[in-house]
Amino acid sequence: MRARWRWLLTAKKANGARYATDEESGVAWMDRFFCYVAKSDFLMGRSGSFQCTLQWLMTEGNFAKVLQGNYDNR
Repeated sequence: MRARWRWLLTAKKANGARYATDEESGVAWMDRFFCYVAKSDFLMGRSGSFQCTLQWLMTEGNFAKVLQGNYDNR
């Protein structure tokens, strides 16, 4: 979680803006992220036997896949 938080405060979007610049905007971004995850039938286990955990979500690779939209409902 600490590594994802650091990424959130340092990574830049394509336009050069940061995803979050302080604690308040970081918490708001994470809130939107978890709301996004909650909408995914796959990640929430509504479409099969897999259900993600916080540990699974916070690995660098899985976090990136969620951001890329790999688990959007189709």
